[in-house]
Amino acid sequence: MKTTRTLLAALAATLLSVLPASAADKVEQWINLAPKDTFVIIALKDTPELLTDWDKSAFGQFMQDEEAKRWLEPMKEDGEMPWDKYFKDIYGTGLHDTLKEGRGSTVAFVTAKDAGSFEKEEVGFLAFSELGDNEARLIDQKKQDFEHDKKEHPDAKVSTADIEGVTVNMCAEGGKWHDAYAIVDGVIIEASDRANMAQGIAALKSGGGDAPAEIREHFGRLSQLREGIADVTIYANGTRIFDLVKQGIAAAEKKGGDAKKAAPNPMGDIKPEQILEAVGLHEIKGFAITMDFADDRSRSDVMVFHPEKPAGFLSWVASDAKDVELPAFIADDVASGQVSRVNWLKLYDGIMGMLTKISPQMGMMAAMYLGGFEQQNGFKIRDDFFGSLADENFQVQDTDGKKQSDVIGLKVKNADKLGTALKGIQNALGGMGFAAFEESDYLGYKLNTLKAGGGGTGAGAMPEIAYCNTGKYLLIGSGTLDALRKTLGRMKDPSGGSIWETPRAQAQMALLPKGFNGLGVADSSKMISTVFNAMEMVSKQAATQKKSAVKKKGPGKGPAKGGDDTKAADDASDTLAKFVDSKNRPSDATFQKYFGTMMSASYSHPDALHLQMLSTPVEAR
Repeated sequence: MKTTRTLLAALAATLLSVLPASAADKVEQWINLAPKDTFVIIALKDTPELLTDWDKSAFGQFMQDEEAKRWLEPMKEDGEMPWDKYFKDIYGTGLHDTLKEGRGSTVAFVTAKDAGSFEKEEVGFLAFSELGDNEARLIDQKKQDFEHDKKEHPDAKVSTADIEGVTVNMCAEGGKWHDAYAIVDGVIIEASDRANMAQGIAALKSGGGDAPAEIREHFGRLSQLREGIADVTIYANGTRIFDLVKQGIAAAEKKGGDAKKAAPNPMGDIKPEQILEAVGLHEIKGFAITMDFADDRSRSDVMVFHPEKPAGFLSWVASDAKDVELPAFIADDVASGQVSRVNWLKLYDGIMGMLTKISPQMGMMAAMYLGGFEQQNGFKIRDDFFGSLADENFQVQDTDGKKQSDVIGLKVKNADKLGTALKGIQNALGGMGFAAFEESDYLGYKLNTLKAGGGGTGAGAMPEIAYCNTGKYLLIGSGTLDALRKTLGRMKDPSGGSIWETPRAQAQMALLPKGFNGLGVADSSKMISTVFNAMEMVSKQAATQKKSAVKKKGPGKGPAKGGDDTKAADDASDTLAKFVDSKNRPSDATFQKYFGTMMSASYSHPDALHLQMLSTPVEAR
C-alpha cells in the first residue's frame, strides 16, 4: 500500500511540471528512454489541453451539476473531493487549479528489478517532463513536495548529490529516497531511486536508452492503428509482467520446500506455469488503453498485442472477418445493442485442447465425462450444439429504469440439430434437479421459460430465463423478458427504426475505420443509470441481509452475533454509501442531459486486437 501511495504521489507531482511543445514528438522520443525493466508506462500528451477538454466533456460538466454535487456529497473529505484535498494539502490549490499551472507532455515509467521488488516495496519510478516558462513555479512546487514528504517521514532530510554530472535534489531517509528531481536541458527528471535517476539522466543526455525493442514496436504500432499519439496513454508490457509472475511463482515454490512430499495428484504434477502457458497468458505481449478528447467527440482505444498466430485463448476471440451483419430487428429505443463474431467450434476445441495441455489426464477425464453426458442425453455437444451455431452473434440490453432486460442471439446454421441439443440440455437440467422449462407461444414462436421456484419478490426476485430457437437464431433472455419479447416482435414485424439507423449512430459510424468485425451502440444515459440502479439494489439487498442476520437468535437469549455473513452485508451496504447519497440520486433527465450515444467497434489485426469507442460530447451551452 505504501508503494502505491508513493507512486501516485510521484505521478501527481510529475503532472505539475509539463510544458507544451511538439507534445506528440516528445512522447515518442521519451518512450525510447524507457528503462529495460519497465512494466508500465503512463503518457500525457498535453495537460492544459486535457484539462480544457475535460471541462467541456460530459463527465466534466456532469460533475459541476448541482444534482451531481448533492449525489456525490458522501465522497467529500472536510467539504472537498479527496483529490482536491490531496492537492490542497500539498500545494494550497485543488487538482484542477494546480495542474493548469503546468503545460505540455509527460511520460512516466514504472519499473521492477524482479518479483521481490513488490514485497520489498522497491517498485521504481522515472518520469520526464519539460519545464518551459514555469520553471521557477514548478521548482517551488517540488519544494512543497519535499515539505510534505518530511511531514510524513520526520527523519527524512533534503539534500543534493552529483549524479552523472548533474545536481540532483532529493528528500531521503538514509539510503531510501522519498522524492527526487534533476533538471537537464529544460527537462525535469523525477525518480524513486539513484539507479533510475542515473539511467534517466544518461538517457536524456545521449538521446537513447535501454527501452526494450518490443515496447518501442508496440508504441509505434499503437500510433499507427489509432492515427497518432493519444491525449492519455496507459500501457503495460505483458512480456515483462509475465516474467515477473514466473519469478514470483518460482520464489513461492522455493519457499514451499516440502510441497513435493505431498500426496500425488491423480491429474499429474501440474505446475502454475503449465496453466499460464496452456491458457496463453504469455501471448499477451502488451496491453494499452488510450483516451482522446476533442470538441466534437471523445475517443478511447483498447489494444492487446499478441504474436501473429496465437495458440491460446486469444485465438478464440480473434476473427479473420472484416464485416458483420447489423440486424434491423434491434430497435432504436433499447439501451444498447451489439453484434460480434465468435467461432464457437474453435472456442470449444480450444478449451478441450487447453485442458489436455494442462494435464493429459485431465483432458482424458473431461472427454470421458462429456462422452457419458452425451450418451445419456442423446446429443453431441461439439457437433450438435456448437457445430449448429454460426459465428455471428448479437446482444441487446434494455431497462425500464429499475430492472434490466437482456437477450443474447446466436445465429443458427442447423436448426434441427440445435433443437435436438436443446432438448438434451433440458433433459440434463431436469436430471440435475433444476426446475423444468415451460413451453408457451409468443407471436408464433415457441418460448421456453425456466420455472424458478421461491424466487422472492421486489429487489430480491430471481431473474427470468428463457430461450427460443427461431430457426435463424437461438435467443436467450434474462432479467425481465421484455427485451426478448421486443426482439421477437421486431423479427415478426421489422417495421420501425433500427439502433444502427439513428442520426447520431450514423454520424459516429462514419468516423470509424472500415473492417470492423464487431459493433456496439449504447444510450449512455440509460446504461449509466442502469449501473447505479444495480449498485443501489445490491446495497439494499445487503442492508436487508444485515437486518435478517441481526434478528436470528443464537443458542442463548437475544440476537445472534454477526459472523462473516453479517460483516459481508455491512461491507456491501456501506461501500456505496461512501461514494453516493442514494436519496439524492440525479434524475433520469439529468443523466440524459449529459450523456448521449456511445459506439464501439472491434478489429482483429495480425498482431493485435483493437477496440475503439466513440462518444458524442455535450454540446457547448
